[in-house]
Amino acid sequence: MTSLVAGGAQICIFRTGHGTPIGHPCCPVVKMASNSRVFHVMPGDMDINAGEIPEGKTLEEVGKQIISLIQAVANGQETAAEQNLQGGIWGMYAFSRSF
Repeated sequence: MTSLVAGGAQICIFRTGHGTPIGHPCCPVVKMASNSRVFHVMPGDMDINAGEIPEGKTLEEVGKQIISLIQAVANGQETAAEQNLQGGIWGMYAFSRSF
């Protein structure tokens, strides 16, 4: 994520299937659980449950939810990571190209 922020990203969307709750110190990170199990085990750490797609919600419905949340975050709403003070860490080193 640090490379994305260094490249100018204002909001990051992080998809996780394992439940990584950490954010980033320089921009809001929207956490998107790729499965409902992670979303329900970590309800205060995830912002979006994309696991609802294979459970019957349409891609369009979840997509609208994602866009709506990104707009709200751009207007000042805190993400779960920000609410939990999980500001993240700087990861400025790399062993390979980031892009």
